[in-house]
Amino acid sequence: MLLQYVPNALGSRGANLRFCLWLLRLRRRHADVRVVFHEPYCYYSLNPLGNALALVQRAMAAVLLRASSVAYLSTETWLRCLRPLAPSGTTMVVVPIPSTVPGEAGARDVAHWRARFSGTGTTAHVVGHFGTFGDHIAEELRPVVTAILKKDPHARFVCIGRGSEAFASGIAVSHSSLGARVDGTGELPRGQVAAALRACDIVVQPYPDGVTTRRTSVMAALANAVATVTTAGELTEPVWAGSGAVVLAPAGNADAIAAAAVSLLRDPQARRVVAAAGRCAYDAHFALDHTVEALMRRDGAGA
Repeated sequence: MLLQYVPNALGSRGANLRFCLWLLRLRRRHADVRVVFHEPYCYYSLNPLGNALALVQRAMAAVLLRASSVAYLSTETWLRCLRPLAPSGTTMVVVPIPSTVPGEAGARDVAHWRARFSGTGTTAHVVGHFGTFGDHIAEELRPVVTAILKKDPHARFVCIGRGSEAFASGIAVSHSSLGARVDGTGELPRGQVAAALRACDIVVQPYPDGVTTRRTSVMAALANAVATVTTAGELTEPVWAGSGAVVLAPAGNADAIAAAAVSLLRDPQARRVVAAAGRCAYDAHFALDHTVEALMRRDGAGA
């Protein structure tokens, strides 16, 4: 049995310890149980109820580690979270999450989106963001969008994915002078997401805790060879800094993120280099083939 694990996805308001204990009983009956930890648990905070949930979720993770013949981690950052909870000798394998959209798109579809995004300006710089525009990301993204549009008068910002139209409308309401330069596609089929990404000159993917190998939104940009600006934060793994696959700016620093984006927009050769390095890194480390290979190994060795 393979469980793709996010604690809040198991029901019981994120505190389904009973389900985890059931998996442990299966393991003790000699079943091969494996868990992919996409997220381990919620963090402690100043909220007493939230802290109670954080404690229960640590207990859930500890039980699942005992139930697992192999524990797969979506980022090596989770090693420091889960090793203290795991029995001695537990096999843990880092398996980055690959892109959930295709790494190719038809030229006609790309041209359609490019025409929509660039409007009447043939010299427009098209900057994209792909995601679902949840509160945490939106809070990080909003000042970045306005800073880019103010720094580069040729820039147009495109929001791709579920929730994008509402986010773009919010920018237009709060910054009326910039509203005409912000667009939202709404939710799209996977193939059209790839085409819309490829229609962008660059994408900007800021994360409050930093980019990690569990972020499928950044993987989609890399798989489609789009030059990417993202953020380094407390969860960011070392692989990003040395890869050249992305341009990194400090998480939470909208001006630095915008400056990196505008610099890339003004340098076509640098964009090509970053885009090519991104696709190369994706193929070498993050693509679905690597995930399948790791999961097919019976003991997890060498993955």
